[in-house]
Amino acid sequence: MRQDERTLVVTADGVQARVFEEARRGGHLIEHTDWLEDLHSKSGHDSAVRGTHGRHGESGADKAEAAFLGKLCDRLDALMTAESFDALILIAPPRALGVLREKMAKGLHQRLALDEAHDRVDATAEALTKIIRDLRQAKA
Repeated sequence: MRQDERTLVVTADGVQARVFEEARRGGHLIEHTDWLEDLHSKSGHDSAVRGTHGRHGESGADKAEAAFLGKLCDRLDALMTAESFDALILIAPPRALGVLREKMAKGLHQRLALDEAHDRVDATAEALTKIIRDLRQAKA
């Protein structure tokens, strides 16, 4: 990996996501709340949580989660190109991470540098910086 590599760092669960820019490897993370503003629809999730179970045991909440994560993948794919990112790091609970991997376009998947199966959507930028450093050390 290059030191000047620009990385998009994403923390997500089934209903919300946050994106950060790491302008250079090991640098500070800058959160970009505006990049995902329109993806966070509280009313859609709230109604889905109260939904009934559909066929094959999938609840309304499961469908809403899959739809949100699919939209997130589409947005990440667009951001990677529009903002000229070199690499992607995904941090999400195991189930959400699995859905993201499944829905990810091939080109996006090829730029996936690291991932971690933990719920860290509320983590601070400083905590995420340490987590990413530890992930990189473990991978080396």
